[in-house]
Amino acid sequence: MRTAQSITLCVILTLSTAWPSLHAQAPDTIRMRLAWEVVEGKHPTADSLGELSGIAVDPAGNVYASDFSATKIWVFDRTGRSLPGIGRKGQGPGEFAAPTGIAIGPDGRLYVRDQVLATRFAADPTTKRLTRYENGFHDPP
Repeated sequence: MRTAQSITLCVILTLSTAWPSLHAQAPDTIRMRLAWEVVEGKHPTADSLGELSGIAVDPAGNVYASDFSATKIWVFDRTGRSLPGIGRKGQGPGEFAAPTGIAIGPDGRLYVRDQVLATRFAADPTTKRLTRYENGFHDPP
């Protein structure tokens, strides 16, 4: 199962990070360059991946992957280097019960959908990554 998750992350990251440099060859043909991949035996994070539940890419090319079973958000820079993640299991600010989805909103913030609530993260002033907890909120009635 971990191998399938690693391959899935590789394919998604390839599409996500290569999108700006796509060159259409014909209406039904797209050629992409593999920027980087997370594969067991080749990437230090690959063996730690659990059940991926979502992926988002910020304008700087940082990749955020929500992990349902590891109860965290994995963060990778545009070259595929693993960076400090976001969150852990818990009920406090920036903690998760089980993240079920992730997105970059039109406001440029990172939104994480959890089984319990949604959490919003803004850019950290030092790293410029979307890791600074802003608030958590329940779905509207």
